[in-house]
Amino acid sequence: MKKLLALSLALVMVFALVACGNGQTTGTPSTPTSPSSPSGSGTSATTPPADDDPFADMKEITLIYSSTKNEKADAAQLAYLENITNATGGKVKWDVYLSNSLITSTRDIPEGVSGGIADVATLNINNYTSIFPLNYNVLSTPFTGVTDACRLDIMTYMYDKYPELDQEFTNAGLKRIGWSLTNSNNMGVKLGKAYSSIADVKNIKITGSSEVVIDILAAAGAVPVTVAFPEIYQSLEKNVINGFVNHSAPAFAMSFHEHIDNWIVFGEGSGICVDLVAVVMGLDKWNSLPAAVQEAFLAAEPERAIAEAGTQRNFDKMLKKTVQEAGKHYVVLDEQQLAEWMPFVQPVVNQILKDMEASHPGFGAMYDDLCDYVANYDK
Repeated sequence: MKKLLALSLALVMVFALVACGNGQTTGTPSTPTSPSSPSGSGTSATTPPADDDPFADMKEITLIYSSTKNEKADAAQLAYLENITNATGGKVKWDVYLSNSLITSTRDIPEGVSGGIADVATLNINNYTSIFPLNYNVLSTPFTGVTDACRLDIMTYMYDKYPELDQEFTNAGLKRIGWSLTNSNNMGVKLGKAYSSIADVKNIKITGSSEVVIDILAAAGAVPVTVAFPEIYQSLEKNVINGFVNHSAPAFAMSFHEHIDNWIVFGEGSGICVDLVAVVMGLDKWNSLPAAVQEAFLAAEPERAIAEAGTQRNFDKMLKKTVQEAGKHYVVLDEQQLAEWMPFVQPVVNQILKDMEASHPGFGAMYDDLCDYVANYDK
């Protein structure tokens, strides 16, 4: 296995606001809505000429989309649905349920989609580590070095080379039709001064974004506190916690930044770890679709991934601007400061490698392959 210190660049990426939360969210059922493109967005998928239109004699298909997010937070995905409608000449239509109004519990999304309650949904595999252990542990391991520049390429590379990643979706009765990396997980804390070294986090009460992150924080001397995602703002306000690890999207949109004085970024354009979010369809539903409709889904996916990435980068920029304008500290850790974390990161990663190699022989080689790809990406 390679030494993690040699790979201590950082990571980044993108995804959606509500999907970041570890807790269960609920919503009130609502009337289905129709997807619409966000202001200023274009639609690249167009209807083919009538004389060779594969959809000309096809009956209309209405699919159900379920989302944990509201319309604004899910703009890229709604535009994706509209692109598919346009690409099929209007033959694929949508019933859209937002804000958990159809599948009301986050933990029920995989079974809800595979069982046909919804046809398409997005799910954060960090919430389903027992279903997707390979995806989670390879692609979300802390400090692997996935950067903003290589995020789309590394995902394409890994899924093309390792079919066992997609096999986990198949085993769950799902078809992965798209994916994205969320914003990197970084740290917001209340220190009373600008962060200078890892010693500053000792005894800080903090909530993490995953068990792995919590293990690292505890090893570094912080005091992990379990707080459900919807309760983070109030917990910061009342000093139940003094900090959190999560994405810039909820940190900004949920105003968590109001109760911290440091936003700490683990390397330029990077973070502690990333979450993988998949766009999935029930496997039986996917297999029932005409080949031309399947092709329309896959053809529209790259534009969706790029649009989602742009949305998340905007959250990064807005958070940085807001923190700095408020006179607070936006701190990007340099190589020396990152190196201080490695004695606490390395044992956690070593344990992941040991456990996963025991249950999934070859995992270590897959992990090393990812790290090599990232390390040599710009060379």
